[in-house]
Amino acid sequence: DFDSDADFSATKEVAKELIPKVLKNGLPKNTSLNVNVPKVSYKDLKGLRVCTQAHAYWEDKFDSRKDQFGRPYYWLTGEFSDKDQRVDTDLYYLKKGFATIVPTHFDLTHYSVLKDLKYLDNEGEF
Repeated sequence: DFDSDADFSATKEVAKELIPKVLKNGLPKNTSLNVNVPKVSYKDLKGLRVCTQAHAYWEDKFDSRKDQFGRPYYWLTGEFSDKDQRVDTDLYYLKKGFATIVPTHFDLTHYSVLKDLKYLDNEGEF
């Protein structure tokens, strides 16, 4: 929910169910959980699904504005782009009323281009 007055009561209940299970069973090393809850009441929640992250993103746009003193500033706006039609993704299950759990890790290395960028290696010659 992108509203500034979003209701997180269902999220609170999901957390109360999920946290004890994770504390009891643990997580694999270097793993965190990205948990999302749809905009439904807790009683209308269909359940929890462990799944993959959808390929979706924000299409960022910036509005040029002026403050009360006439100074320019930029306001981030944009739209959410969800063109991923795969099943078994977080967005798929969220649309069906499930809370989603995506296991994540933080190695952001772009492994497929490591060899292509080796020309940038340097042995102290600056």
